[in-house]
Order: sequence, then structure tokens, then C-alpha cells
Amino acid sequence: MFLCFKKFYPQSGHNPPFTRKDFGFVVIMGSSMMAALALAYLSYERAPQTIVQPIFLVAEMTLPALIGLFVFKERKGFKLTDWCLIAIGIAGGVLAGLSYRT
Repeated sequence: MFLCFKKFYPQSGHNPPFTRKDFGFVVIMGSSMMAALALAYLSYERAPQTIVQPIFLVAEMTLPALIGLFVFKERKGFKLTDWCLIAIGIAGGVLAGLSYRT
């Protein structure tokens, strides 16, 4: 069996339970991964890589920061400089996204 389970389940032959809640979580996460891949494919199909890639890079930089700020309440230690840097990153992503014309 897996070595990490021995720490939590010391009895031999005891498997961790897989509940209905765990199954729902797996379905939701799998669906969100499939949607992300499908949307990435569609965006690369509709616009050149030089436009899409900077938007993805800015989103990968700013979205985790925003999730940490508002979901995990990490904004207590933020200063004005930190807020300005996040705003500049978001503005850069919006500017890159709006600069492409067909």
C-alpha cells in the first residue's frame, strides 16, 4: 500500500474511506480541468500565441494572488505598494487582451 497512509491508518489492510463528498470533489475538479483545457484550446484557435500567452501568464500571476487575498484573507498584511503592483498586473493583462485586432 502507500507509505503515506501508514501514518494515518496504522492498521494493516485498512484502506481510507472514499465518501460521496470525495467523489463529488473529484467530479468537480475533473470537470474544471477539462473546461480549462477546452477554453485554452479555443483561445489558441481564435488568436495567435503572441496574444494569448501573455494573457495566460498574467492570469497565472494575478489570480492566485487574488485568491489568497480574498479567500484566505491574506490582505491584512498588504501595503499600498502591493495593491498597486496587483493593479498594474491586471491592467497589463487587460491591455494585452484589448490590443489584438482581427
